[in-house]
Amino acid sequence: MARRRIRVTGIDAVATVLISVLAGLWIAQAGPSPTGSTVIDAVLVFIFSGLVVFAAASAPWWAGVVVAAFGAAFVPTWPSLVLAVLALLGGLGVGLAKRSLPWSRALVAAAALQALARLGNVGFFGFTSILGVGLSATLLTLGIRRRPSRVRTVMWTSLGGLGIAIFLSIVGLAVATASARPELENGNRVARQGISQLASGDLATAKKSFSNAAIIFGHADDSFTAAWGQPARLLPMVAQNRNAVEALVEGAASSMRRIRRALDEIDLDALSPRDGRIDIDTLRKLQDPIDQLNVALTSHDAAVDGVADSGWVVGPIKDKVTALRADIAKQEVRGANASEVVKAAPAMLGGDGKRVYFIAFLTPAEARGGGGFMGNYAELTVDDGKFTLSNFGRQSELNATGDGAVRTITGPANWVDHWGPYGLIRSDGFATYQVWSNVTMSPNFPDTAQVISELYPQSGGRKVDGVISLDVFAMAKILDIVGPITVEGLDEPLTSANLVPYLLKGQYVNADTANEARIDTLEQVAKVSVNKLFNGDLPSPPELAASLAPLASEGHLKAWAVRADEQQVFQRANMSGSLPDRKGGDGFTFALTNGAGNKIDAYLEGDASYIVTTNKSTGQVQTTATVILRNTAPAEGLSDYVIGNLVDLPKGYSNTFISIYSPLTPVDMTVDDEPVVMTVNPDDDYMAAGKYVKIPPGDSVKVTVRFIGVLDLSNGYHLAVGSPTLATPIPIRVVVDGKAVTTIRDSGLSNVRVER
Repeated sequence: MARRRIRVTGIDAVATVLISVLAGLWIAQAGPSPTGSTVIDAVLVFIFSGLVVFAAASAPWWAGVVVAAFGAAFVPTWPSLVLAVLALLGGLGVGLAKRSLPWSRALVAAAALQALARLGNVGFFGFTSILGVGLSATLLTLGIRRRPSRVRTVMWTSLGGLGIAIFLSIVGLAVATASARPELENGNRVARQGISQLASGDLATAKKSFSNAAIIFGHADDSFTAAWGQPARLLPMVAQNRNAVEALVEGAASSMRRIRRALDEIDLDALSPRDGRIDIDTLRKLQDPIDQLNVALTSHDAAVDGVADSGWVVGPIKDKVTALRADIAKQEVRGANASEVVKAAPAMLGGDGKRVYFIAFLTPAEARGGGGFMGNYAELTVDDGKFTLSNFGRQSELNATGDGAVRTITGPANWVDHWGPYGLIRSDGFATYQVWSNVTMSPNFPDTAQVISELYPQSGGRKVDGVISLDVFAMAKILDIVGPITVEGLDEPLTSANLVPYLLKGQYVNADTANEARIDTLEQVAKVSVNKLFNGDLPSPPELAASLAPLASEGHLKAWAVRADEQQVFQRANMSGSLPDRKGGDGFTFALTNGAGNKIDAYLEGDASYIVTTNKSTGQVQTTATVILRNTAPAEGLSDYVIGNLVDLPKGYSNTFISIYSPLTPVDMTVDDEPVVMTVNPDDDYMAAGKYVKIPPGDSVKVTVRFIGVLDLSNGYHLAVGSPTLATPIPIRVVVDGKAVTTIRDSGLSNVRVER
């Protein structure tokens, strides 16, 4: 059957044109955004929708009904629904009338397209755009096919020419993209290099990388702005991708230049300590350029963020910027940390008045929850950037100094309640005479440091502004920085390679016959090495930070400040020594304290596991924490100072107090699979289950605690793990819902996340 032709002439033609123009203006005002450019979108929508409405004047009546029906099915608001229903009824009316009524068909199409233009986001991203464009194109095609031959020829020819123009535009964009792609990939790579170099403190190389990245991104921008790439601005969806990538490369080039200019103002080498002094004025002048650097990083992050989050951008382009975005996010955190450090550092370094810090020297040869027994201590005074080490002594001297009968520890409350009964606080509420021997029992360093700051002035010392702890591994790193030291009484210099074996085992070989000489030697080791650190010429701050950062993350170097804003600096530097930050998830750690008064823990080894079962629907979590300790010390052949004890056990026995931490409630404890009575104490936002265990030489003991509780599992299971600082790290195996997730082998903090 021949297709019915509809002629649009006379008053119908005038009415149809008028309806088409008004519909185009009205639909453009609704704000469809096919290209992402406001002006171009308005023009394109006006022309396209007006053309569709004009063509719809000759389209089958049922076509307008179908378009209106789709609009009615998906519109999100009542006004749009009413408009779609009216269009649907109008189309049905045209069909029932069995007349041409071109202006009525155009009016139905105009109302239906209005509804489609206001769909918003329905279904998957881009669905409404595909629906709107697809239905409009169908309506356009059906309308053209029912026009007279001459009109069809003109319109098909016009559409054909438009198709050729679109094809050429796509080809032009393909050429521009092919030209820009190597620069985009190379610029991305060089920018990531610059961020990595910036993170490591290699500012000179970072400057070169950011300069090169700016040039490379500039070349990519030139490719996208070339004449053959411009027509693609007019192509729906294609333009979104093109514009997003152009915005990325243009913004990236600008940001790279800003980062480079900010780095020109930063001279970290000028901060290198010289003769034991840091230039405070130079430090203060760093604030502005560091802030400018952070602003530049944020600006670049915004450019990358816009591309990565745009639903219009195709996957391959997103993949190119995702890694860069992650690097920028990490550097923004570092930048914020650096800014806070620069703000607080002048005061912390005595720029506003003298500061005094207590330094505790720890040895894990006699285990304590805080990293080891405090054998020696010192005062560090900082005045206008000048470091002075003074009042060096032994912990036994602190026990004997001051009025030992009335020393008090007022807090933290959890610390007093938990650790006070273990030889720290007497029944009358005052500190014991041997309090300094066990003051580092807690694995929560901020609590321990607060106690030290309160006790020290009562033990002959000055009021302090902070507390620092160093263990034998930290001291070895100091020798790596300052070089070998010669100590009277030793046959060879101590180096970063032989210091730890000497301090953990070698120094005790003749401990019974020359204990005083050994103690003096240990004092010299600490005094000479730390004096060289604070009074010599040191590497630049980035190099120094790179050397010390692993010590902080592994718990060998900790620091605490009396003032809250300065404590934030240590927290940002991972030096706080706090219990693992759970951030609302689960947490696990354990602590060991030598209860025999010997140096046997250099021979302590072990394994640990944390087995987790979760129920996402209820949030219930059940865990089993197991710690196996192996005593590899011999029963004879070593001095009594090492394998003897103060608790009347045979030689070689280990007497260890173990505390196992979780935020969940401890249910029961077994030792070698036999039920035992445990102590339970709150500590920060954890619960600690504790017990003394005795381990014969060459033997082992297994301690197991079951925990149960409820956690928020809506975003998966998250576990913060703290591996204690011991002479020999104990690996921790984590198993979640039957799957082995990880094994943590080094001391320090780790995070485990299992998505659901």
